[in-house]
Amino acid sequence: MNTDIKQLAAALVKVQANLKGARKTKENPHLKSKYADLASVWEACHEALTENGVAVIQSPAFEGGVFFCDTTLLHSSGESMTGRYFVRPTKEDPQGYGSAFTYARRYSLLGMIGITNEDDDANRASGRNRADTSKVSGKATISAVERIALGKAWKKNGWTDAQAAEFLADRYEISSTAEIKPENYADILTAFSNQPQTAAA
Repeated sequence: MNTDIKQLAAALVKVQANLKGARKTKENPHLKSKYADLASVWEACHEALTENGVAVIQSPAFEGGVFFCDTTLLHSSGESMTGRYFVRPTKEDPQGYGSAFTYARRYSLLGMIGITNEDDDANRASGRNRADTSKVSGKATISAVERIALGKAWKKNGWTDAQAAEFLADRYEISSTAEIKPENYADILTAFSNQPQTAAA
């Protein structure tokens, strides 16, 4: 990353002021939830990036046997910044690496540019958030034993940590098993007990 990115920083402020929400248009049959694919994420930011002179360059590479995606935000001034997203393919074949790269490209864009899902914006606007759902049960979250059981279930059935985190974020708007409510435990355990879909494109 260049040490001086004043013009890029100013451009990104304008980009974020004009971002759209990424639409969840794709259905994941294994997770029984919708997600915003790479095309939706790109649609949410492409116009704002272009109007402010910012290009996106994404390239796959290996380091120490680990696969990753480098995402560079390049400003018309020549300033740039790069982020790296490591990902483990579910299968070590061309299709597996292709899916993993698409997955990494999607999450890199979401994180580096600050894109949110369109559904998340709607939930915030209507006042529906995690604080509201915490009142459904007298017990705030599931126990440590239940969290361990979930972890064992997803690892046994071929889930990566990233896939498990994606499921929890997309379906329940939480960031870890420590935030799972008791009333959702059975449903999540059932999902983690099934084979996950290959890294979503």
